[in-house]
Amino acid sequence: MTKKLFISQPAVTQAIKKLEEEIGFKLFYRTKKGMNLTEEGEILYNYLKLYYNLNHLFEFQDSVLILQ
Repeated sequence: MTKKLFISQPAVTQAIKKLEEEIGFKLFYRTKKGMNLTEEGEILYNYLKLYYNLNHLFEFQDSVLILQ
């Protein structure tokens, strides 16, 4: 993931840690195979995915209205 973002692994780790401190809960837990979202992380992910999709829907609707 970090190669695609052109960012170092420590920078991603630090950003996640800072975000967790700001929101007051852990987003991930570590396993032997990597990381998984916590229950709170899943809730936040689903909320943000919904927000993202709704935002794009409204942008699309605005584009359609401009074209009419």
